Amino acid sequence: MLNIQTNISGDAIFTPILYSYFTRLDNYCPVYVCDFPKLLQIKNSSMKISLGEMKNIFKTYLDSIYNNNFFFDYRLMNYEIFLKDKISYLAETARQMTFSSKKSVFLIDYKYFDHFIETWRKVDKKIIPLHNFYIDKNKENKKHIDFVDFIENLIMIDLLEDSFVFENFVKFKVCD
Repeated sequence: MLNIQTNISGDAIFTPILYSYFTRLDNYCPVYVCDFPKLLQIKNSSMKISLGEMKNIFKTYLDSIYNNNFFFDYRLMNYEIFLKDKISYLAETARQMTFSSKKSVFLIDYKYFDHFIETWRKVDKKIIPLHNFYIDKNKENKKHIDFVDFIENLIMIDLLEDSFVFENFVKFKVCD
C-alpha cells in the first residue's frame, strides 16, 4: 500500500490543474474529476449492510465526533459495502479517459487512493460500459433486507453523509 499524507492542503486540487494548464499546448493534458452517483451509492450501501453492522458504524462515528476526530470516514470501515462499486467505477472511468490523451491527470480522494491503485492494477482489458456500474449485479446472491431496516440504514447513512438526502430532497418536498 502507498503511504499518503493525511493532512491535505488547498493546493491538492490546484496543483494538478496548474500542471495541466502549463503543459505545452501540443501536449494537451486533460484533468478528470468524476464520482459515482451519490444517491445510487447510498441506496446500494443501505441494501447491502445489516442493521446491526450499520448501528455499530454509526456508534463509532458518534464516538469519533465526541473524541474530536472530525476526519472520520465511515466508508473505510467496510470497503466491500461502501467503496468497492465507487472505486471500480472510478478505475474504469480513468482507464477509458486514458484513451483520449497521452497524458491525463485524475483527481482522486487521498483516503481512497490505495484502493484505487489496487483496483487500477486489476482493471479488465475489455472496456466495460459505465452504465453497467449502475446495475445491481448481485440481485440473486443478495441477502433479503426488511424495508424498515433499509429505511433505518438509509437514515443513518444520510446522517453520515451530512444529510444529503434531507437537504436535497426532503427539505424541498421533492418526494411528495
